[in-house]
Amino acid sequence: FVHVPWFPDDKGCLSGCRDEHNQIREYHNSEFLEFAVTAFLVGMGEGSYFGFSNMQDKKDPYDMGGWYDASWTYFDLYDQLKTGKPLGPAQSSGNRMKFKREFVNGNVTIDCSSGAYSLSFPHSDIDISVQPSI
Repeated sequence: FVHVPWFPDDKGCLSGCRDEHNQIREYHNSEFLEFAVTAFLVGMGEGSYFGFSNMQDKKDPYDMGGWYDASWTYFDLYDQLKTGKPLGPAQSSGNRMKFKREFVNGNVTIDCSSGAYSLSFPHSDIDISVQPSI
């Protein structure tokens, strides 16, 4: 099980996400979700599960820091994304910061140093490519 914590007040990571130049990279909720799903798909295997929760949920009556039921939104992307089986393990760049993985229905790429990512699954009508602006 992979739990991805979302910190909306910090636009992604707690105290901010940083790129390879130590610059703050701000994500909107949908971008951070897509980035996290992409990273998950790069490394997932049989029996893997993904979860994404709001760690600063103002609607959490018990102040459980993202572990209350209301903090775990069910996103449409979960139903829309039809990857099919992976065609093999992820391929990585020489510096092991960029990854690509092929699936029956498409592919994902992610650059962990810059925050760039893409989800390309034509059978799901999903073709997302994000290049960070700094």
